[in-house]
Amino acid sequence: MIDKVLALTFIEAKEILEKEGRRLYSVKVTSPPKKPSNGYDDDYRVINARELNKLDIELVVCKPLFY
Repeated sequence: MIDKVLALTFIEAKEILEKEGRRLYSVKVTSPPKKPSNGYDDDYRVINARELNKLDIELVVCKPLFY
């Protein structure tokens, strides 16, 4: 299940998780050095996902290069 959301946009991944009855437990943002990013939006890409338990998922997202 986790592999389905990798490389998708945040909004696409969130929709898939909701359809499968999963909860988005947390979202962590990563960025390249000297380009810090504290927030995220629907266009950020999912680069990692971790299953915390049967319901909760943690996503790691990053800013797309075109921003």
